[in-house]
Amino acid sequence: GKAPEFYDDDIPLLFLGNAAPAIFLDPDDDTLLGLYGLFQACGSTGSEGSLKRSARQAMELCKQLLLDWKESNQSRNNVSLFATSFLSLPAQYYSHMGLEYHCGGDDRGGAKLEAFQIIVL
Repeated sequence: GKAPEFYDDDIPLLFLGNAAPAIFLDPDDDTLLGLYGLFQACGSTGSEGSLKRSARQAMELCKQLLLDWKESNQSRNNVSLFATSFLSLPAQYYSHMGLEYHCGGDDRGGAKLEAFQIIVL
């Protein structure tokens, strides 16, 4: 099938939901209230403070978007639009991903390899 098309101003909303920088949010759009982004899914914890099982799949998807996604017009050595957007975010937004849980060896929901690959990016 055809790969979905993304624009650079869509990606912060995909990554961060309503926690995205204000410049990417419409203040009059009530549908954004409580909107969860991919980063929050990566770092979601359960009642016992460990990662939810779904956090592993979210981190794997995040890794695929950041490191494996290739756009049709992308040359071999260039980074994707996802990686460019990720790298341009202020560092405080990375805390939503719960990288410390993934890297710390949370066996239930952790995706250690993917988290380290993202950190190296």
